[in-house]
Amino acid sequence: MVVRAYRQWGPGAFSRLQGDFAFVLWDAQGRVFYLVRDAFGVRRLQHGRRAKAVIFASDVEGILAWPGVDRTPDEVTILDNFLARYQTRERTFFRSIKRVLPGHHVRVGPSGQASARHALPPRSSIVFSSLEEYAEAFRHELDRAVAERAPSSGALVCQVSGGLDSASVASSSASWFRKNDRTSELVLASARFTGLASDEGGSVQELSRWLNVPVHTWNGRRPETSDLENSRLAWPFGRSSIAGSYQGDLELAERVDARVVFTGAGGNQIARESGFLDDCWRTGRWSGYLRGLGEIARASPWRWDGRHFRRTFLDARGVARAALLGGAPAPLEEPRFPDWIRPDLRNAWTTLHEETFPEKSPGPKGASRMADAIWEATANEASQVWTLEHEDARTTERGLEARHPYLSWSLLTLAMSIPWQRRAPSSHDRQLQRRALVGLLPERLRLRDTFVDFNDAILANCQEAAPFIERFLAAGPWASEGLVDRRLALDDFRRQPLAPRGAFAVERIEPWRRIRDVAALEAWLRRV
Repeated sequence: MVVRAYRQWGPGAFSRLQGDFAFVLWDAQGRVFYLVRDAFGVRRLQHGRRAKAVIFASDVEGILAWPGVDRTPDEVTILDNFLARYQTRERTFFRSIKRVLPGHHVRVGPSGQASARHALPPRSSIVFSSLEEYAEAFRHELDRAVAERAPSSGALVCQVSGGLDSASVASSSASWFRKNDRTSELVLASARFTGLASDEGGSVQELSRWLNVPVHTWNGRRPETSDLENSRLAWPFGRSSIAGSYQGDLELAERVDARVVFTGAGGNQIARESGFLDDCWRTGRWSGYLRGLGEIARASPWRWDGRHFRRTFLDARGVARAALLGGAPAPLEEPRFPDWIRPDLRNAWTTLHEETFPEKSPGPKGASRMADAIWEATANEASQVWTLEHEDARTTERGLEARHPYLSWSLLTLAMSIPWQRRAPSSHDRQLQRRALVGLLPERLRLRDTFVDFNDAILANCQEAAPFIERFLAAGPWASEGLVDRRLALDDFRRQPLAPRGAFAVERIEPWRRIRDVAALEAWLRRV
């Protein structure tokens, strides 16, 4: 299909392809080849050079296996991860190896090498008369995305966390499996954080009973220490998207003989609702802005949950400030670095800042600022791509495949087509999803306005990995010389108090996370 499409449209064929893919196409006649990646970055594709050769692979390890490839670590990516920003794009943890950007292709030929975007913001001519009709279409598209990604045979493991995104994927999956008389092949999988505020066991069990689908759980309190014991060459900081937390969904998948794992990734991005007041200002200046505030006030924002209200307040303040200051961006201050970060690593901040803080465009790229926010969050958010790459790596190394129904081009097109005037902030965010899921989830889960903060789980897992951390900071050779002052890092580690079981404080989390990353970096550099 890809070859026939290329013969018909040349590189223009890449923008017509939908789905999860990464491929290399060789045009023998033109003596040129293309490295091509899907719009969302679900599948990985890396490339590097050695002399006149171009090397490519899904995994960084595949490129490093080629003799003579430069293994010099990339300080910019290391600093980006230390600061928990995850905003580097083409970079990997090695200077000589680059990532093909999502929705891009790299052309390599006699005239040189260049990267170009082929996935552009979608536009739809479909217009509905109400948000309820858009919600109905949204549910239809989600069901279709699930059906397209469901395995044709065998079991499916569906990750559930208690949140709206994974619960909606589980609900749609249960409907599809029932329709196809395969209910026994669907399994829900969830982590339990017993004794911590972030434990979502009650919500997950409620969802399991509602869908009549069994849920298998694992102990999320068990620390993930593979990055300290046997780190991947691709990155220092572990296989887990929750810092240091063991993820048992893959073991569950193997036990039930599943080869596909569903996640709720992309649900938050597809349903992004920011930009409403920006659009009000863009179309009506101060009168439009004030009308927009009036629409929000009618929804009684003082009754919203604190996080939702604060986000809306900051959005309103940001639009007003930009209007008063002429859109001039506020100067970005250098972050406060831990004392143990050496100058070579601190100096990477200038490059990191230049590469990862693009200027905001004066006008919307799509139909509105709200549509732009969905596009940027779904197709351009670097931290989202890092998460997807971790998912792809950790599943494929076990012979499994992660699939994300929300990362559907049809869903993205529909979400971006909704007129911004119909999406004023209201008492519950994600109005589109909530309306689409009426009758398909328990009302408590569909309308819940509380959100779990996993910081207590992150802190607990970091602290439980303390013996591994001390082992690297206190003994053996020091491979991190030039990046981290070992003595100061060890002093910082020994100053961190151990919190009692079930207790945590926000100010303790960041020092523990960073000191754990120091140990992970050291383990990685010793291997590299």
